[in-house]
Amino acid sequence: MARWPRGGSGIASLYERTPIIEEMIKAGLVEGTEFETTLPKVIADLHLAPLSPDDDQQIRLELGEIIHAGLDRFAHSPKYSATERVTVARVKKILRGIANALDKGSLDRKKESEVARFLHGAETGLRTTMESAVATHLKKFLPENVSLRNFRAHRLQIAAACRYAAAHLEGRKQKPGSAPLNWSGFRRAAILIAQRNKIRPTIVNNRKTGDVQGRFIEIAEGLDRLLPRFLRAGSRAALAKRLQRAGRS
Repeated sequence: MARWPRGGSGIASLYERTPIIEEMIKAGLVEGTEFETTLPKVIADLHLAPLSPDDDQQIRLELGEIIHAGLDRFAHSPKYSATERVTVARVKKILRGIANALDKGSLDRKKESEVARFLHGAETGLRTTMESAVATHLKKFLPENVSLRNFRAHRLQIAAACRYAAAHLEGRKQKPGSAPLNWSGFRRAAILIAQRNKIRPTIVNNRKTGDVQGRFIEIAEGLDRLLPRFLRAGSRAALAKRLQRAGRS
């Protein structure tokens, strides 16, 4: 089965426990343990100087690239659920399903929500790789005056574009590579915070126990909590090795 080609670089949102996420957790839509804290709270809990708007944005960009790359690799992993892996066949099936639904004109609430989820997949926020793949591919075949956001007003044009986009995938056999994640952005984010607070950005080991300690690793631990669980290091030792490898890349 042909797998979907990797989407290249991109930015994803931090896994922050915002008020919106709190409501989603209460409704059972997302897992609470995936969202522990927020970037401002990480800084405050470590008694560090508040981030400037520019530094806040830079850190979000650095971590957002890693999250996007990690989610992309996870979605293409052979160990991932076969119903959720992004394949050419599944993208074609979803596009044709959207076209058929839009042709009917009147959608029930459940079907309309499903269509909207995929058509809004190119927007920022918590989007799955499948949603992003469908919307990004579809946008290549849309007329300039047609908006996916207002899909109800352009349903016939979007339905036609969906079928054309699906037909364009016929015969595609391209397979993605499996490049390792580059953690240099994570390291840059930790170093930026350390420098703003006059903390040496070095890994410190206790002479007696060999345990990793110090303010720099505490900063890295705080940033680690803003990643999805499957990307987190899991221990200080693993996090230290990740930072050290990133420094050599």
